[in-house]
Amino acid sequence: MAEQSRSSTNGDNDHVVGFEPRAKVNARTAFENFISKWRRLNPINVDEWDSARWDFPKTSRQSSASEGGLVFSLRSANTPDPGEFPEPFMSFVKAVICAYNTRAARPYAVGQSQTLIAAARLLFDELKDRGGDPLDLKHGDFDAAANRAQANMGQGASNIGSKLAIISDEMDRAGVTAVPIRWKNRIKRDHKHDRVGAKATARRHEMLPEASALDALSEISSREGLDDRDLVIQRAIDLLLCGGFRINEVLTLPRDTLVEEPLYDESGEPLLDKFGRPANRVGLRYWPEKGGHTVSQIKWVPTVLVDLAMRAIADLQRITKPYHDIAVHQRDHPRSTIFGEPWDRKPPEELISLVQVAQVLGLTEKNPGAAGSQFVKGAGIEIFSELVGNRRIQCVQIGDVRNCTWERSKKGNVLNGEVGNLDISEALFTIPLYFVKRTLQAGLRGTVQLLSDAMVQVYLVSQANGNQPSIFERLGYLDEAGRPLRLNSHQFRHLLNTLAAEGSLSEIEIARWMGRSKVTQNAAYQHVTPVARAEGLRNRLRLGEATGPIADWVLAIQDPIRREEFIASTTATAHVTDLGVCVHPWDSLPCAEHGACEECPQHRIIKGDQSSRDRAVANLEQTESIINIAKAEADDETWGADNWLAAHQSSANAFKRIIAVHDDATLPDGTIVQLPQETLRKFGNDDA
Repeated sequence: MAEQSRSSTNGDNDHVVGFEPRAKVNARTAFENFISKWRRLNPINVDEWDSARWDFPKTSRQSSASEGGLVFSLRSANTPDPGEFPEPFMSFVKAVICAYNTRAARPYAVGQSQTLIAAARLLFDELKDRGGDPLDLKHGDFDAAANRAQANMGQGASNIGSKLAIISDEMDRAGVTAVPIRWKNRIKRDHKHDRVGAKATARRHEMLPEASALDALSEISSREGLDDRDLVIQRAIDLLLCGGFRINEVLTLPRDTLVEEPLYDESGEPLLDKFGRPANRVGLRYWPEKGGHTVSQIKWVPTVLVDLAMRAIADLQRITKPYHDIAVHQRDHPRSTIFGEPWDRKPPEELISLVQVAQVLGLTEKNPGAAGSQFVKGAGIEIFSELVGNRRIQCVQIGDVRNCTWERSKKGNVLNGEVGNLDISEALFTIPLYFVKRTLQAGLRGTVQLLSDAMVQVYLVSQANGNQPSIFERLGYLDEAGRPLRLNSHQFRHLLNTLAAEGSLSEIEIARWMGRSKVTQNAAYQHVTPVARAEGLRNRLRLGEATGPIADWVLAIQDPIRREEFIASTTATAHVTDLGVCVHPWDSLPCAEHGACEECPQHRIIKGDQSSRDRAVANLEQTESIINIAKAEADDETWGADNWLAAHQSSANAFKRIIAVHDDATLPDGTIVQLPQETLRKFGNDDA
């Protein structure tokens, strides 16, 4: 039924003034209710709903440069004149953001909501020529937005696609369109765990640091004459290499991070180092960013890196000691700070000139009067006029300068409140404001903050505007094309994770060392080549950390040369699968099992790999549902159903055996297991 309104002209002709289907009228009502509901509930607790920017309380660590806000703009907030969403699209996006953030136990990270805004921006581009009314969105608009994301955003398109699906779901729940959208995300993300092919090779190359950049950092780390600004950041990078930390885990280390414990042998006697002294193991106390830890943990440093870690801690404690003292003073004496003598002896009401303000704060010496004036006016400090000789000069009270620097300093807990508590006065990376800015010699005196992840990134990659060149650019470390070397702080974590995997460290050990709550998170950081992974499997065979026919034959060969030749011939390459590792030589022969890994004698199970067990359980559930269908068809004597049933029963039993391997308490985690072919090929329901 349609809604119409009519008017009469001279009583003769009726003219239709407006026509709108009832479905659209109902949708508009639902849309208005949708907006008013979330505006009223305001689950994110924003202060100004109508603002084009929503500022959230910062939930990340103090060392994170992220501001914790959302910008509802037509273009990226980093571009000049990004513009704003017009109404009613602006309110629509805000309501979707609110609804989205109530779907979880607590609001999502701000970055996820900002990505949702980016997805909405693509939808608006499809809609703007039709008036920009969200009620006019159609399924095809979502398809077009997804296609544009795929064309322009690379791997990030999948995340945009998931956010487009969320917008579609929220619209359908609220009934804000005449016809439901029912859009599903079909943008496939490149499989991060795939180690085979050109894409995997390119991704591995991208995620790991270049050898030339690592060599350059090694030289820089030992270089004489680095100033304190560079040395603080370089020592942060040294610590990243010592333990595979996340960047903000390093930047929130406590000053007393160093932990040393004596080492003992099996009989309880102290172990000695190469110099005959009692050997200690060295660890760093820290708070993991993920995993829900509320107390500090200890990350033990590999022996070969202990000297590097000890040197880094010593340099950092020495350089940051003056700023630690300022932070302690500011904690214990509100609205006061330390400038150094003679300024600290002066009473708060004493007047100092603008030139002296520059001297107090360590501002530029080229034109101290102008620098002092700029600071005072920018801070809103009250200016007095004082007669000196025959002329009047502008002055301020030094107490006001102390108060200003106290207010501008960072204070309190540098960790996320849900993680733990570490006051900035107890942090290792306490520095003054503008410490790394090349136009100032030692930062803004009397202030404190933490070294931030953005400062580390600028050290490694020059600012786009050229104002802050990287350490590679300043010292002339160039790549083959003559460009400054570059890398990012997270590549060190990928590198150490990969080296640990190549060294045959178990998945549980890697997860524990990297501070992960789930073993399954290891895979995204392991960029091991098939040949390197095969060498890890061969090492397990040599060490007797494998079971199955191949392992039995290895043990039976007495001649060490023949044994090594046999090991090399059976495991020349290795590729990751959903269920474990495949040692089939794909470069020589196609797969004879057509991807049926669960029943293949060339497949290996890594005991304790939770992601592989979960996949086996999911495959078993799916196979058993197919078996029920096959049984019904076999009971009806459908031609060929008995073969179909037997094949799926064989697969189900193979999945059960894989699960049994993971659940076998007698097998150490990390053991490489090959199930015998005669066992895998056994048909039947209950022989697992």
